[in-house]
Amino acid sequence: MNNNSVENTRVEYNVQRFTYTQKDFDDEFQIKPKTTLTFSKLKSTIMKAKLSTFGFALFPVFPSLMSYYTLHLFAMDIIAGITMAFFHLPQGMAYGALAGLRPVNGLYTSFFPVLVYFFFCTSRHNSLGTFSLASLLFSEPINRVTNEYFIPVNSSNSTGMTDEEYQFRLKISLTLALCVGLLQIIMALVQVGFLATYLSGPLISGFMCASAFHVLSSQFSSLFGINLPKVYGPGNFFIKFYNLCAHVKETNVATVIICIICIGILHIFRLYINPYFRKKFKFPVPVELLIVVASTIISHFVKFHERWGVGVVGHIPSGLPAPVLPTFSHFSQLIPDIFVVAIITFAINAGLVKNYAAEFGYDVLDNQELLAMGISNTIGALFKCHTACGALGRTAVVVTVGMASQV
Repeated sequence: MNNNSVENTRVEYNVQRFTYTQKDFDDEFQIKPKTTLTFSKLKSTIMKAKLSTFGFALFPVFPSLMSYYTLHLFAMDIIAGITMAFFHLPQGMAYGALAGLRPVNGLYTSFFPVLVYFFFCTSRHNSLGTFSLASLLFSEPINRVTNEYFIPVNSSNSTGMTDEEYQFRLKISLTLALCVGLLQIIMALVQVGFLATYLSGPLISGFMCASAFHVLSSQFSSLFGINLPKVYGPGNFFIKFYNLCAHVKETNVATVIICIICIGILHIFRLYINPYFRKKFKFPVPVELLIVVASTIISHFVKFHERWGVGVVGHIPSGLPAPVLPTFSHFSQLIPDIFVVAIITFAINAGLVKNYAAEFGYDVLDNQELLAMGISNTIGALFKCHTACGALGRTAVVVTVGMASQV
């Protein structure tokens, strides 16, 4: 084959195409400049992801609400919230006095810890606030330490303490409540919430049943209008019964009559009227609040205290308190009580939230609940609150009327 034949077999190509500028080419084919992944950018991306995950973990209420909450559930929560407020008022006043403080401190406990608990909890059905057993446990160290510095005043008046004694009790309360909250936070951080698994229902029920008798014995002075000697320490339950029998002749008849009437009305509503209202209107009559309002008005105009010596609560300050820092002056005397109050209130609260979580088919995190209680009690202590805890009876009522979340 010669060179002429090779040249004759060559193929010619004619190429036609549009001309582009660099900008036109990038716009049409969407070519983006490459970005270099530096260490600082990688670190920033990871930190944003961690902060998002940490935020949802620390405030589980938000992802929980986004997953199931509806306008219908919000309407149900409005009704449950109003019902809960009706119960918080009389119970807060009563349990504030039971805690060894004044009724207004119980009202503070029904407000500040509840607001904080909303952001950190995982339970949808738990009415945090005052509770008889928590108040009783809280009162023991306060009464014991106060008794070492003040002569006990025998009075059936729940506010019979002097202002000086109240300020001393408040100082102890601030230290005790703050330390209980901090201990619960530490317990949550070291992941000891699993201990709630080993606290069986019968154990908690038995403990609370026994505590109910102690709550009853602590109210002998108020129920009978008798100035009984203040008794603290081991065996006080039996000593209080003995003192009641020894001073029964001093009973204030007017006080007993008022107690019988109020207790009778409570039982009539709980056994006969409220079951009907729950079926018909989906919410109970707030008979506790009605009794408090009615008895307060009647006492004011009839002059129960001036005429018959009936013990009264007295003046309750209005408004919210300014935050106060504890002095920790009696910390060493409170160490055993700090552990007792922190562990038992958590056990009661954990049993309550796990029971309703199982009933309504959702999960709760024991350590997160412990953290929520700890933060609530720590912040509440700064506003003159005693230790808060979930209340069995109050929670049962608001669940019955349709409580769907902590909103």
